[in-house]
Order: sequence, then structure tokens, then C-alpha cells
Amino acid sequence: MLELTLFDPRRMLPTRQRLFSQLFGPAILRGLEKEERLMRPRVEITETDDAYTVEAELPGFAKEEIELEVEGNRLGLRAERKEEKEEEKDNYIVKEREHGTYVRTFILPEDVAADKIEANMDKGILKVTLPKAEETKPKQIEVKVN
Repeated sequence: MLELTLFDPRRMLPTRQRLFSQLFGPAILRGLEKEERLMRPRVEITETDDAYTVEAELPGFAKEEIELEVEGNRLGLRAERKEEKEEEKDNYIVKEREHGTYVRTFILPEDVAADKIEANMDKGILKVTLPKAEETKPKQIEVKVN
């Protein structure tokens, strides 16, 4: 059985950089980051005989702010939340809304029918259905008695 796996770009980092990041944490690297903040939406991945399903938490995003793209054996998910311009009259006491770009990449199993992928959004949950190709679905074989 093939499985859908998450693509983790940290695995591609050189060992020294990964060690540095683990020792000192992300706080030391803040000055080196781009202005744009990258975040990872939480996901749940399930499998049935017919399809894989990826459900990602994207509360507050409009469908126009979400991009899904299949390139080769990768499914890319990107959602961008832009920060509203603050007016001087607003006196925030606490401001915890995150702004930035949510990014996830998934490596697709070979049995996904990429041309039949569907995506739906409901109550802040993006549900991506990745149907399996017909020839890879399990088939029940009848045993005959002679």
C-alpha cells in the first residue's frame, strides 16, 4: 500500500544549519527571515479504497486566497493572509491574528489520478480529495466452485 507523505523542506537543509536551528531555536534566526512569515496549516490525511483525503485548517480564508497546484508528484497548498493596514485611531491592546503565508507540500503516491483531484471549503476546513486511479483500486475476485 502506498501512502501520502508530507514534504518537509527542513530535510533538505544542510546538517550544520539544521543543528544551529535546533540549538538556538527560531528566535535567533528571526533577523534572517524574509518579511513574509510562512506558517503551516494543520492537516489530517486519510485513505479509503477509492481515494486519499487531505483536510487542512484554513479558518478565515476566502477561496480566492487559496492556491492548490499539482506539479509532477507534488501537491502544493498555499494560502495568503495579508495584514490589514492599521489606522492610527485603532488602539490595540492585544493583536494576535496571524498574517502571512500558509504553505504545505505533499508528495503524492503513484496511484493518484491527478486529473480528478477536487477541493471544497467548509467552515474553515479545506478538503482535498485525491482519487485513486481505477487500475490500482482493490478488486474483489469471486471464487467459483467446479
